[in-house]
Amino acid sequence: MILIIYDEYPFFIEKVVSKELLHGVFPNTLTDIQKNYIKTIFNEVMFINDYQKNIRETLYELFEKYKYTKLIAPRETDLLLAGELRDKYGINGQTLFSAMCFRDKVLMKTILQKSNIRVPKFKLIQNQKDIDDYLIETNHIYPVVIKPTSMSGSRDVTIIKSYDEIHEWLNKYDFNSNTWQIEEYISGDFYHIDGLIQDGNVISIWPSKYVRPCAEISYEKLDCSYIIPHDHFLLQPLCLFTKNVLHELQLHSQYKLNSAFHMELFYSNNNNEIVFCEVASRVGGCRIHENWSRTFDIDLYEQHINMSFDYKINIEQPMKPKLLIGTLRIPSKRGTIIKIPSVVNSDIKGIDGYICHRPVGSIVDLKT
Repeated sequence: MILIIYDEYPFFIEKVVSKELLHGVFPNTLTDIQKNYIKTIFNEVMFINDYQKNIRETLYELFEKYKYTKLIAPRETDLLLAGELRDKYGINGQTLFSAMCFRDKVLMKTILQKSNIRVPKFKLIQNQKDIDDYLIETNHIYPVVIKPTSMSGSRDVTIIKSYDEIHEWLNKYDFNSNTWQIEEYISGDFYHIDGLIQDGNVISIWPSKYVRPCAEISYEKLDCSYIIPHDHFLLQPLCLFTKNVLHELQLHSQYKLNSAFHMELFYSNNNNEIVFCEVASRVGGCRIHENWSRTFDIDLYEQHINMSFDYKINIEQPMKPKLLIGTLRIPSKRGTIIKIPSVVNSDIKGIDGYICHRPVGSIVDLKT
């Protein structure tokens, strides 16, 4: 009996193939059409209110009632809870400590630093004194970066350029609201490296480059990344660095991954060196899996789910992209949507598709 959880519509379920009973837990915010379709695939399904608040209690109740053999949780926000439940109930799959190594930015950098892998200078901060201590240790070199230890998508990342801005940050954020770190600012280009890892071995990998420098990437700004060409001078160095990171984190956590991965790396223009940023044991967001499907004929989400079912997959390492594809994400703005262009892709050369996440008339609140 297998349990699948997801905090929005599980678009990947069309490709799920299983002879075992399937149970699912999803948010109650799905449309009736989505719910009815899900019911045709799962033997038993729950749609819960306030998913993030109630998912823990719901899962513990289900695990006391049913003897699940697998727990599949593709979303990063569910990785720690899934690892906790697997450990408690003796289920195969990523352990809690492994999930922490690929979720906690301070923990992963601590492990890699001890393995002589280049990471930014960093420090866990729990009060203003921790910030002051870091600045003293680094000779008050600005800019610095303050960000949460476990958020994704550059949420709440702040670039600090002076001590006055430290005070501004302290007035805006609360140490009790999150777990924070301060780290060295790395000037240069920013890359994400994606792929698949089976039984601890990388079986597919390719880098992409963000158009914006790392300091400018946030949910409030236009963002774009694209698959790099096969003759890019950093192709092999980025892949090698990524494999070394994955090896060290798996070695330390004593768990061999069977999943997709998404890593972000800096390339410092000052020192011509690759510097670690962060890594996750999941599929990257912003339609990365769609880019891979069209570029390499590899669906990262489908293969990630297949490996979660313990299926052995046969994927050949890409040698050259069929197409150089990129994705542009346009950030939300607070207000009411009054008009959406009916067709964008036919008007602009090179754009062949776009996705609108909200209909006309929607009221956008950036806090949700």
